[in-house]
Amino acid sequence: MSTDIGKPSTIRPTTKTLSGVTRALPPIVKQVKDNSFSILNNQLSEFFISCDDLFFDLAGKAGTNKEQNDFFDTMREVRLNKKSALANFKQEFDCLFNQLTQPKREHSTSTPKTSFDGLGLVDNDVMEKNVALSSTISKARTDCQESLYHIVLRFDYLLPDIDVNETNNPLDPAQICEAFSKATDHIELTLQNRIILYKQFDRVVARQLNKIINLANELFINAGILPEIKPQSKIQQSRSPQNQQNQEPTDQGRDNDPHHAAPNSAPPSLESRATPGFTELTQLLSAYQDGGHTPPGTISRFQFDGPPIQQDQLIQNLSHAQKAQPFELSDGKNYLRSIIHQILLPAKSKEKGNSLEEPDENVINLVAMFFDFVLDDDNLPIAVQALIGRLQIPILKVALRDKSFFEVREHPARLLINRLAESSVGIASEDKEQQDVLFSLIQLIVQEIHDKYDGDISIFNQQLALLESQLETETKRTRIIEKRTSEAAAGQAKTEKARKVVNNTISARIKDSNLPSCTTDFLVQHWNRVLLSNYLRKGEQSQEWLDAVQVIDDLHWVMNRHSDPKSIQRAHRLGPNLIARIQSGIDSCNGSNEEWSVLSKELFRAIETSGEEPGETQPLARPALSQKHLESLGIVDSQEKPWQDMTALERQQAKAQALRYESLQKAESLPLNHWAIFKEPNKRSVRCKLSAKFPETDTYVFVNRFGIKVLDKTKKEIAMSIQKGQLIILESGLLFDRAMHRISSTLRRTDAT
Repeated sequence: MSTDIGKPSTIRPTTKTLSGVTRALPPIVKQVKDNSFSILNNQLSEFFISCDDLFFDLAGKAGTNKEQNDFFDTMREVRLNKKSALANFKQEFDCLFNQLTQPKREHSTSTPKTSFDGLGLVDNDVMEKNVALSSTISKARTDCQESLYHIVLRFDYLLPDIDVNETNNPLDPAQICEAFSKATDHIELTLQNRIILYKQFDRVVARQLNKIINLANELFINAGILPEIKPQSKIQQSRSPQNQQNQEPTDQGRDNDPHHAAPNSAPPSLESRATPGFTELTQLLSAYQDGGHTPPGTISRFQFDGPPIQQDQLIQNLSHAQKAQPFELSDGKNYLRSIIHQILLPAKSKEKGNSLEEPDENVINLVAMFFDFVLDDDNLPIAVQALIGRLQIPILKVALRDKSFFEVREHPARLLINRLAESSVGIASEDKEQQDVLFSLIQLIVQEIHDKYDGDISIFNQQLALLESQLETETKRTRIIEKRTSEAAAGQAKTEKARKVVNNTISARIKDSNLPSCTTDFLVQHWNRVLLSNYLRKGEQSQEWLDAVQVIDDLHWVMNRHSDPKSIQRAHRLGPNLIARIQSGIDSCNGSNEEWSVLSKELFRAIETSGEEPGETQPLARPALSQKHLESLGIVDSQEKPWQDMTALERQQAKAQALRYESLQKAESLPLNHWAIFKEPNKRSVRCKLSAKFPETDTYVFVNRFGIKVLDKTKKEIAMSIQKGQLIILESGLLFDRAMHRISSTLRRTDAT
């Protein structure tokens, strides 16, 4: 019975294995193995460190000297055997995957269960160990039930000659636990302490297995291996060769399979689209080459009339060129093309030069186009573009050896390239004397690969681990600084909002009134501080704020001229209380100073005499608000001309300054933690990340990669910068994926023309 899930022929091995012959693992399975072991190895290292602490604590709580010494002896024994246990585990883990390379007929029809699946007639010690591990396996399988089912389906699909199930799935908790048990058997422990060791393994390692299996499933999905699995799908436990042949889908059937939709049928956003794979890209390359088209960047076919050069010889010649070419001179845009041209040239003038096999030619073209993209990418600082450009030959050799480089997102070389680009986006200076530690490390990593890559892909993993270690240190420090920066900016935004509210509150009450100058000076220069303090400390709904606002209203009323007896009498009663409230407010915010001492005498005298009969006192001068007062209150008198009164030049300038709606929309939609470049006239470009938005003041705060504030601008200023082309919003997404999408789009446009 054939399965309803499409199977990509570009990844699934199609050659049949002869009886008794061990075959190599498919590249994607090897990638899953390497990634899984890397995570397990780190977890086991943490496990052994935690055992030190565990047995030390147990020794401290021991009831007798004998128990204490026993725990200390166990701690030393585990510590001394840590290295050998890790090596043993690696060997056992390799064996689990090596079983998948054996032909089906070499396995018995009923694969024996692991020692933990059932408990036979064994001695008590073995039974105790098995019970402890069985409990761990049971809990882990429960946590991983769905992901285990999916990983078995994918292993079974990729390895048609092997029936993969929970008894031989190398990532099943039973196999992992058995490998750990065998790896630690040589450590001399009492039964009690071995059970403690197993329980610690459960806590530190086994409970994290779900993450490893989920990651393995993601790797398979990204490689196009059964990207969608229906819940009701079942593994066929036995498949005859004839059935297996019938299950092999044709290309036409695969195109119609909903689980393998064409790449261009996915949603248009870069993040949600599947990255174009090697097959799709080579088809596009062939389409335009057959039509006589040449895409931007001038990609030649590197064809001479001679026999095709063998891939091994091509890679060997590339290695010679890699060693001969100085590190600093291997970053140019046409560097890779010129090297290939030199390799294919005939040794003598009368001889024919070598040609290229079509698959190798496609790889060379795609890698060359990728580095063209890198060297033009605004996301990368120019200095980093040059550094990544020096990886052209190593990356070409990687891609020639392993086409999964184009298919698998978790390929070590792709991971390193993407991480180098992602981590360097904030490097601001291109002057070597000003470069920071990260740039120096990137330089060392690139040179290490350029000088030492000889086909061992592990060098990319090693350099990625080195980079991640530095980034982890930087990230912790940056988060602290950025948090402080954001908190300071939030405080500033809150203060700015409060100041606006205070100014609006005062100006709404006095801007159209003619008050004595002492009253205006008091409100604008002194009472505004009381209002600001109350707003920030207590809030706009607090009694303190409302009382302070009432002082303005009462003072405004008192200072108005009154002629009727009731109003004059009220002014007499209100005056002393108002003076006391004013002085109390000034004292509450420490506003008393020499200037206030002078002004308060005049102000209080004006309040005291406000209730006297007209004509009894000399009336106070009541000037309009001065320009200084207007500016302090944020009252700006717009002097813009009406449109009909403007000259042609003035209208043109007004149009240029008018903020377009789409620019404002872009500013509003700019997400947090997004990188941008500011290129203001006559100023140095600034690379910065949007760290915070404050709606109260419409303020955007930008920081550098160390978390230090470099810019703060209003939303309107951001929109204007976008409109003028002074703000370049950098693209999101991984470098390699963006490059492949751009190449795919270019080839499609070229083919369409």
